Amino acid sequence: MYQKKSQPTPGSGEAQRIACSGFNRSTDEVSQRRVPQSEPRVACQQVNLGFPNPAQICYMNSSLPSLLTLTRYFMDIVRLRDVGDTHLKLRALGKFKWLLSIQAPEFMDHDQKDAHEFLTAVLGQMRDLAALLRQVASILGRSYRCPVERNQVFRMQNCRKCKRCGSASVREEEFLNLSLDLIPGGSVQQMLQEYEKETDLEFNCECGGTTSAQCSTFTTLPNFLVLQIKRFHFTESYELVKCHDRVDLTRELIVTSSQVRHLCARV
Repeated sequence: MYQKKSQPTPGSGEAQRIACSGFNRSTDEVSQRRVPQSEPRVACQQVNLGFPNPAQICYMNSSLPSLLTLTRYFMDIVRLRDVGDTHLKLRALGKFKWLLSIQAPEFMDHDQKDAHEFLTAVLGQMRDLAALLRQVASILGRSYRCPVERNQVFRMQNCRKCKRCGSASVREEEFLNLSLDLIPGGSVQQMLQEYEKETDLEFNCECGGTTSAQCSTFTTLPNFLVLQIKRFHFTESYELVKCHDRVDLTRELIVTSSQVRHLCARV
């Protein structure tokens, strides 16, 4: 997940710096300071701020805490409060999972699930409720801003061009995330470039041509860009296999949006 910031990049007045926040970043990390030798040492009780992990709901723990660490995103929902009561958080997780499963019944049971599918379902349902919540807020004399629409929705332009006559078709689509094909030993930058690279596809044009070139580019960038790497593929015998190839997470990622280059910095 990449966070967009408004700091200009040297050499480009329009480029923006984006910071990366990994999904697996633990919310249990508590900052500590060194106590000088002159100060008396005071025993402190450890507070578990993360979510408990009963049964097989680790997919929730790898998704929800990633949103809670994004202050700008989460403050659009409610003011964050540190809670160390494990039983209270267990009940909250159970109610959250039950409410989500009303529209997404695949999350009703306690089996293992895909974290990316869970996060997508959460964001999708939050966005679906936006219109209703705006109506309710208007009745109460208040306003509501959907955090998903403000922070995670972005648009991409898909262009298809006939290789015979040059006739082109352009359309825009909205996304919440991008799924990138895994390049063994490659970097996220290479995978993103591969996604945007021009590819050939079969398409019957009115001129009689059967081959067109297609490419996708960003027209807008979200405050938080989610990139998913596809780590599963089917073998020739249609068996689902997980890929364990290493991925190079470079310190910087260049994203092109409407002919402007944006610098993404991983932190």
